[in-house]
Amino acid sequence: MKRFRFRLERVLQLKRRLEKQKQQELAQQVQIELNLVARGERLAGQMVLYYTRLRDLQGRAFQPATAQSFYTQIALLADRRLQTRLQLARQRKAVAAKRAELVAASRERRLLESVRERRWQEYQRVLKREEETFLDEMATTRYLWRQREGQRDG
Repeated sequence: MKRFRFRLERVLQLKRRLEKQKQQELAQQVQIELNLVARGERLAGQMVLYYTRLRDLQGRAFQPATAQSFYTQIALLADRRLQTRLQLARQRKAVAAKRAELVAASRERRLLESVRERRWQEYQRVLKREEETFLDEMATTRYLWRQREGQRDG
């Protein structure tokens, strides 16, 4: 009997590589998302720091130029934080799209692997049938040989 050969093996290997590539792409997009979340948290922390300093400043002699620079800095941080939130929303959509691509690639790979598994099982069944047939033929031949030997001796 010839060896098991899955004709779509190269396609399956390609699907595995494609799935791995999709996993890496998703990981990159998730890392970008995490970086944006961290940036948003840093900006929020900086804003809290400036608000705290501004509140501390109000307890002292009022200095309009200093207060204005704090408000300007807070406004700048608020704008950066808003931009980061918008980027984060876009990034989350990109992550969802990459995740969907990965799910599709995984589904295609699993489908081919299940086809391969069914073909392997069928190959095993055929092989077992052929072995049983061969063993039956050997047993029959052996029986007939013994029968002829017994007739010659008797």
